[in-house]
Amino acid sequence: NLNSGIINSTFSGIYNNGTLELNGGTISTEHFGINNLEASTVEFNSGKIIVSTASASEIIGIYNSSTKDNAIVMNGGEIIAEAKGSGYAVGINSNSSGDINIVNGTIDISAKDHYALGINNIETGDVKIETGSTIIAKSTNNFTRGIVTYRGNVNINGASITAIGGGSTGSYGVFSYADTENTTADISVIGGSIIGQVASGSGNAAGIGLSVNSSNATTLNISGGANIKGISDSGIAFGIHNLSSSGNISINGANISANSNTGREDGINNKGNNELIITGTVSTPTIINETLTSTDKTGHGIYQSGGKLTLTNGYTIENSIGIEYPFVKGSKYGVYVTNDCEFNFYDGLLEGTNELAIYGTVTNKPNSAEIRKETVEDRQKAYLYNPDAINNYGIIYNLDGGIVDGENPTMFTSETEEFTLINPTKENYVFTGWTGTGLTELTKTVTLTNGKYIPTANVTLYAKWTVNEYILAYDA
Repeated sequence: NLNSGIINSTFSGIYNNGTLELNGGTISTEHFGINNLEASTVEFNSGKIIVSTASASEIIGIYNSSTKDNAIVMNGGEIIAEAKGSGYAVGINSNSSGDINIVNGTIDISAKDHYALGINNIETGDVKIETGSTIIAKSTNNFTRGIVTYRGNVNINGASITAIGGGSTGSYGVFSYADTENTTADISVIGGSIIGQVASGSGNAAGIGLSVNSSNATTLNISGGANIKGISDSGIAFGIHNLSSSGNISINGANISANSNTGREDGINNKGNNELIITGTVSTPTIINETLTSTDKTGHGIYQSGGKLTLTNGYTIENSIGIEYPFVKGSKYGVYVTNDCEFNFYDGLLEGTNELAIYGTVTNKPNSAEIRKETVEDRQKAYLYNPDAINNYGIIYNLDGGIVDGENPTMFTSETEEFTLINPTKENYVFTGWTGTGLTELTKTVTLTNGKYIPTANVTLYAKWTVNEYILAYDA
């Protein structure tokens, strides 16, 4: 047991072949903080492990060097590893089948010219990161990973995972590379934050929040308002990138986004020919449960290749004028489906800024699902846009502060029955008429019918007003 004091070493601070409990103190070395040997356990409750060198050597905070059931339990404390030279830096490197459990712990890893990894989990042990924990991996000129797991499951509950790197390889917040020896490598994220960022990259360096590259079934479960983001200043950016050949992705309340200065960016890029289901629950109207955003011209909210994509009810955001919409946004396509993907769009809103909201075919879509081609500010209602329908147009009403006592239609087809729009009202103003698509002059009565007003494209109508004027009489 280490409760206080300082251990200084040029190689390893402690070789552990039993049970080691850290309740304070500092271990300061230039190579390994702790080398955990055969069937050993480290309980890290407080204190610091500091590993730092300017040489070309690799540095590791805690090294599980045995393949046996070595366990690491971190209930506090801090691991700091800084490779100032050309070596790599790793916070926890595990070759063991034992689990890694971190609660309220901090791992801060940095490297100059080589890679930096927060946790590198090579064998079948699981990684569990709980509320209050922080993992940061930074490299000036090379790639970074917050967590890497090859065979074990990953459970993240309310923790913060960040990877910031440079160079041409890319940086991932969480990277699962399950091999053929494990068919059940699952990832669960409840709340918290996962960020993969390329801050000084070159070429097509990828910034990815959560990446799965597996030939086996990998199941992703994301919920609890988790924030997952990919950022790149030079290459592609994906919030979630999944190449798993099977296994499903379930997202129930999350903020998933991607931002790149120069390259493609997808909120979710799913090429695994599997099933992606996005749902959500709302406890208060202001909670952001689903926001899949992409701002680059080549970006999509969701890119789904093959398999099955289902968007269903319950996930909402609150927009600038207080109307809540289930929301998926992409600057090119809101959703891009290909390779015979089954796309079920049961409830929500799709938006594509520069092109269509959807590329591909919607298999099932009831009228409650809203699909919108372009952003319209200060709107009262979004219109419906169905790229598979003929003569199926949407209507947006810009009321300029007015209100409608009733409901005007938000969709118009060549088969729509005659309907005269309900004119809005506005306190201290007089409604003077409508202007907008297909109207050549200010029109006070607009009737939708085959014989009168038939738009041939999506419609925006603007309410026009004049201020009430009053005569003041003075009795002298």
